[in-house]
Amino acid sequence: MLWLIAGLGQSLAEIPFETLIGENIDDAQQGKVYGCHFAFSHLWWAIAYLTADFGEAAFPEKTFYMDAS
Repeated sequence: MLWLIAGLGQSLAEIPFETLIGENIDDAQQGKVYGCHFAFSHLWWAIAYLTADFGEAAFPEKTFYMDAS
């Protein structure tokens, strides 16, 4: 459930960030700003995956995903 909320929030936030960067940053600097935004957003995904992996390893008796079968 938390992944759904996080994904929804990111989807709602991504479009405005891209629009803000495009409208407010000089053309010469846009590549650097987009690259920084990409790296920073993916850093948080890496942290989230590591946290989820740690949670699953620390609590093996709990279910941290929804099984479709």
